[in-house]
Amino acid sequence: MTDYIKEAIICQTETEQGREQGLGERREKSSAYSMWFYGAADHLLEMQIPETLSPYLKGRIKKFIGKVLAMRLSFEEEKQATLEDFNWARQEARDLLRLIDKHHGYNPEKGEFE
Repeated sequence: MTDYIKEAIICQTETEQGREQGLGERREKSSAYSMWFYGAADHLLEMQIPETLSPYLKGRIKKFIGKVLAMRLSFEEEKQATLEDFNWARQEARDLLRLIDKHHGYNPEKGEFE
């Protein structure tokens, strides 16, 4: 069984337990966002930020990693990620990728259907 399937089962179990405990719909919706952060954090745990990046860009990357890792922990706690958290993280990841491309001399454009 893959890790993704295991996490999906855990998410479903958490949702069912949340319903039983009266947390209901709020827990059900936010559980999916928290699960996304849980998976995304796995890709950031051992990420090394190159010293050649500007202090501004390194700071934004560190802030992004910190928030994603913090939201990963919320998967196991009462506080769950929200749609706003999810939208922020996805947009920040896109923006950071564009800034990294610019740092390497590319001229990326923000797509219409980003």
